[in-house]
Amino acid sequence: MGDSAVVKASVYGGDVEATNVVPFAEDDRFYQQTGAVVPPYEPEALAVMFDRSSSLRPNVDALATNVEGFGHRLVSSIDLAAADADAKIRDSLLIEALFDGRPTDISADDVLARRRELEVVERVERLRTDVFLDGCYPDGSFVDLRARTRVDMEVTGNAYWEVLRDDSGAVAGLNYVPSVTMRLMRADRELTEVDVLRRISAVSFRRVRERRRFRRFVQLVRGQEVAYFREFGDPRVVSSRTGRIYPDMVSLRAGEGDAADSATEILHFKIHSPTSVYGVPRWIGATLAVLGTRDSEEVNLQYFRNKAVPPLAILVSGGLLSDGAADRISTYIRDQIKGKDNFHSILVLEAEPSGGGAITGAQGSRVRIEVKNLMDAQVNDALFQTYEANNALKVGAAFRIPKLLRGDAADVNRATSDAAIRYAEQQVFHPERQRVDAQVQRLLDTRGVRFVRFVSNSPVERDPPVLAEMAAKLVDAGILTPNEGRAIVSDALNDASIQSVEADWARIPVKAAQAGFAPAPTADEQEGEAGGDAPVKPDIKLAPTDAAIILTVNEGRGSLKVGPLVNQDGTPSPDGFLTLGQFRAKQESTGGLAAPAIEQQARRLVELRDHLQALEGKAAAAGLDDARRQDGERVLTVPREEWDTWFSSETE
Repeated sequence: MGDSAVVKASVYGGDVEATNVVPFAEDDRFYQQTGAVVPPYEPEALAVMFDRSSSLRPNVDALATNVEGFGHRLVSSIDLAAADADAKIRDSLLIEALFDGRPTDISADDVLARRRELEVVERVERLRTDVFLDGCYPDGSFVDLRARTRVDMEVTGNAYWEVLRDDSGAVAGLNYVPSVTMRLMRADRELTEVDVLRRISAVSFRRVRERRRFRRFVQLVRGQEVAYFREFGDPRVVSSRTGRIYPDMVSLRAGEGDAADSATEILHFKIHSPTSVYGVPRWIGATLAVLGTRDSEEVNLQYFRNKAVPPLAILVSGGLLSDGAADRISTYIRDQIKGKDNFHSILVLEAEPSGGGAITGAQGSRVRIEVKNLMDAQVNDALFQTYEANNALKVGAAFRIPKLLRGDAADVNRATSDAAIRYAEQQVFHPERQRVDAQVQRLLDTRGVRFVRFVSNSPVERDPPVLAEMAAKLVDAGILTPNEGRAIVSDALNDASIQSVEADWARIPVKAAQAGFAPAPTADEQEGEAGGDAPVKPDIKLAPTDAAIILTVNEGRGSLKVGPLVNQDGTPSPDGFLTLGQFRAKQESTGGLAAPAIEQQARRLVELRDHLQALEGKAAAAGLDDARRQDGERVLTVPREEWDTWFSSETE
């Protein structure tokens, strides 16, 4: 067992089955002997047309680059940092309970338990999935496999992956199978019962039993034996050599010998056609344009190589052609004006006086020499250029690829190029990525991946001026922290020296730092403060007294409220806590603060709520005194002078 097998065994659970792909595919002249379905278009002929076409390659390359070439990322099935994370977790638990026929009373403890499971298991799943995708294709990266697949699918309408499993039954590897060698067999008449994992919620599967009609695949190679495959998900034992179905491996080897092996699985990608079980390339309707462009280019090439009109001729008149002149003209046209080396060859014609003798003949005839320009009879540029340009538009329209992405930048400006790229991204590339993502997710689902999803990357806007301006505005608006803005600028300028700042102020929005608020703790700080459990994000209540302002931080969920608990004379206030809206209205009615100042200070309160998530251990940095607890709540005293700086009547 080699090193790669050892690595796969440690990651995927065991040794990986051997590939059944036959190398060096040539043609399929024996496909009828295997019972394969005849494809509507000869795959190898389509591939030859693609190799010889100048209009197909730019379109196919544009799709391969923009759909498959930017890699992928793994995203959480439920974003735990989102405000609606708990609601999604609750919905997931509810769906599971309904599916299983259990009581649907979902408690807060159930939600918390699932959240903690997500936090732990998601990290493991992400790591395992990254390792799988990095090593599943032995001949290159996963991007290489996807790019090859895209080319095959766009050229022949079909593409194929061989799916390899380890001895535990988990998907452990993928192989590229050339589409020109693969044929589909007819779907089975009988239905096969199979257990499949069905996703019933964002983070859970259930195994259900289905009855499906599978088909087999056959790889056809001239001069070599064929290889059979079974459809992805087919649980039956199929002979890789004969395609026969056996009840188990014992029966297979009893019938075909100890060397017989079960067929591996094929995942079939195709461009759907309503007339065939095979896929059909999207350019098939523009076949005549593809062929016509090729023929016109060949005509131009042959003319360039074999032009039969010299640039000029020297004519001798008043006499007779010399002996052998006709043969010399024929030889010259056939052999001496072809090719680029003879492009400026001159034809010379000789004549003799009609009566013999000297230049002036016996009857007084005179021989004249004349140079005749023949350039007007030559074609000065390539033929059929308008025809070829129209054909290129037809082929591009079949792919719906703008000409800019095909390499033609003529008559394109900034506005039209942005519009073309935006159109292609929204109408062509993004939908194709989603189709590929669904197929890859099928593979990951069979590996029991619950908490992460496969998403193909789209191109990233890397215009440095645009990114720099965007980062500056977002940081100034308080949407991004300074460190997040520095990361964007570093990426835009490709300058790794622009690194994050370790200071606390760089971890919170600028306005919050200017207001004197402390940053939220890092993950390591949270883990240390909470004993390994992530703290619940607290809601903060503010209340002024005659001596100080009391900050009450509730560990549960509530709304931000402000207002006096006691009046200035020390008597209890009937108002108690006020909502933020009531606080604004009261300030306006009493003239305590101008409206702009109220909004400014209200924003500061919201920022305080968002960023002081774990006040314990941060009290000193925030200038607060964590002195006592009342009814399970932390009571933090804010000095009056601090409160006055928050709610001054001055606006920034």
